Amino acid sequence: MSDYQTGETVDITIGRALIDHVHEAPGLGQVLHVLYVDPIGDQRVIEVAVDAESVTVEYSSPPGWPPQSRDVWIDRDGDAWIGLGVDLAQALGDGNMVAPDVAARRYGPLRLVYRPGGDSDA
Repeated sequence: MSDYQTGETVDITIGRALIDHVHEAPGLGQVLHVLYVDPIGDQRVIEVAVDAESVTVEYSSPPGWPPQSRDVWIDRDGDAWIGLGVDLAQALGDGNMVAPDVAARRYGPLRLVYRPGGDSDA
């Protein structure tokens, strides 16, 4: 562990952080309430004003990720993808089957529109 000193400048990355809440704040723009787990296993929340010049937010995965069998996902072009076991298959396409992470990189962002049992954005 490093000994950090007051006044130092650092870059901080919080992997697999979950957006718990989003709101607009006057003068700040969009503010994310981000959940992460600390070293003793407790959840912590921080607020991040994403419009600040010094802030970079990288997209990781959409709600409902990873895809499950019989899910229906929509890509950035509006094309539908169907969950088939561990792969996603493009519906009414050329039979293109890819791993979900590959589909997300190539065709994302992806949005869940149907999940058997009712967990969806639809």
